Amino acid sequence: MKDSVSIIVPTRNRVALLREALRSVHRQTWKRLETVVVDDASTDSTRGMLAAEFPDVRIVRHEVAHGPA
Repeated sequence: MKDSVSIIVPTRNRVALLREALRSVHRQTWKRLETVVVDDASTDSTRGMLAAEFPDVRIVRHEVAHGPA
């Protein structure tokens, strides 16, 4: 995509903060956005929340925690 922006959001067991961050991304006025969530083996409701509330977000999920980037 020309003039597109990719937003990468790392997370692990922070479903409420992730929801807030993704809502902020969706409020941006730039329309050519790709949002990627890197889930570092969350054990909370992150996966379900993403599927229900942000189905357009690309998810990279680690099955085993890798720690901070």
